[in-house]
Amino acid sequence: MADSVNGGNSPAKPPKEMSMEVRLLIAFLLMGAVMFLTPYLFKTQTPPPAKKDANGQPVTSASVVLFPEDAAQWVFPSRRVRMVRVDQTGVFRAQSLPPGERYLAVAVDYLEQGEFQDPLFLERMRGRATAFSLTDGENKNVDLTLVER
Repeated sequence: MADSVNGGNSPAKPPKEMSMEVRLLIAFLLMGAVMFLTPYLFKTQTPPPAKKDANGQPVTSASVVLFPEDAAQWVFPSRRVRMVRVDQTGVFRAQSLPPGERYLAVAVDYLEQGEFQDPLFLERMRGRATAFSLTDGENKNVDLTLVER
């Protein structure tokens, strides 16, 4: 009777040892795949709030600044401080915010270039911002009122 595993009656041969170059190539490819996929695997921390003007109407041209409640984390560069634009429906999406922290969000009608990274600006906006928190994998809806400057 023929052996269906190795295709005949001959004994199975042990696998050959992989060279160091092949091992390094495989490790390099795996690292690249992990680095490429990481933003897609952890993009669920997304607060998509709708902004409203003083009349309660959706705002379609605003910037939303998200930043940690803890001012010690406002240092540049920080993945916890973000600025995003609203879309034509008044909604924004901020991808990959680290979970487990309290954040503040403020919608403003105008920002100077890079202003959202300035700790003095963030301190001025702190009292006008809306607080929220994110748990791992959570999406959050936050209603914001436009701050006209």
